[in-house]
Amino acid sequence: DKEILQQAINWYRKGFEVQPNEYAGVNLATLLVVSGQDIQTSSELQRICMVLNNLIGKKGALSALEDYWDVATFFEISVLAEDYSKAIQASECMFKLKPPDWYLKSTIGNITLIKRFRKEGIKIQPEEEIFNFWLEYFDNATKEEVGEEIKFPILIWEPTKVFMPSYVTVNNGAEIKSLTIKNECLKCIKNNSLCGQLHQWELTSSMIKSVSTYKRDDRCIFLYVRPSDDFQIYFPNSNWSQRFIELVLVLTQGEEGMITDLDNDLSAGPIEFEYDYDDA
Repeated sequence: DKEILQQAINWYRKGFEVQPNEYAGVNLATLLVVSGQDIQTSSELQRICMVLNNLIGKKGALSALEDYWDVATFFEISVLAEDYSKAIQASECMFKLKPPDWYLKSTIGNITLIKRFRKEGIKIQPEEEIFNFWLEYFDNATKEEVGEEIKFPILIWEPTKVFMPSYVTVNNGAEIKSLTIKNECLKCIKNNSLCGQLHQWELTSSMIKSVSTYKRDDRCIFLYVRPSDDFQIYFPNSNWSQRFIELVLVLTQGEEGMITDLDNDLSAGPIEFEYDYDDA
């Protein structure tokens, strides 16, 4: 209803003019986009985003913010300004704060409105592709039921101490059961070519040694793979991590040497390491 929309805009506009704050500003900006305004041509939208940026900037560096709503505001401002590079940075900070699902529902609801009513560009920016990954990841984080999904958005904690957006697919219905992990590498997307790093793994059931949970974060699991690889994987929530473990156990059923209870197995005796020797 356009009349109700305009009333809401007027209400938030008055509140923002009287006392500029993040809540009124983000909601006003979102409603202006819904009404058809564009950040590139609307002086009001540009002014609101500038004020919001100043308000958040006074609270310190993004990586140091501990209040979810401060980070979420930065995230929404970045989306409004179509600065997807900053939106990606904010996404990782939101993930690290591990917010309740209703926090994410509120944020994703606003972003969905913005994307629905905003005029989309003909070509998607590489950063926007990664941003869309994060939207899917956060949307899954709000779901209690995971259904029969076999493909999941995940984050992999890399040896380089960064989170790599990725997808994992468990192919239990294939003739040869396997598990596929594929990174969403921004550098590869930008250059439309491989960056030289390994970004995809096809793992058959015999290659999987074990899967275990991480006690400090129920979203996280460890996947141990032959000959000597392992993956620290973060799912959107514990329901997705449990679904993945169930699928992996089906995938590896009957495989010799598969450890299904890593804690008990490790307590049974010392860990045996495999070494590669050179001629020296």
